[in-house]
Amino acid sequence: VLIDITGVSTVDTFVVDQLIKIARAGQLLGTECCLVGTSAAVAQIAVELDLGLDRLRTFRDLQSALEILARR
Repeated sequence: VLIDITGVSTVDTFVVDQLIKIARAGQLLGTECCLVGTSAAVAQIAVELDLGLDRLRTFRDLQSALEILARR
């Protein structure tokens, strides 16, 4: 499952918590959830606030995600 956050300019603990919950629910259904469209600003905020985005597989854009995941 690809969760596209392209255009999201900021995140907080609530948003990241919800994304992680979605990913965990997907795992229970046998899928892998990946976060797509992570901007540099979002990544920086996530690291500075230690929001836990490292628990999700992330990709800079949809094309990168599709190319890498298609090789599996």
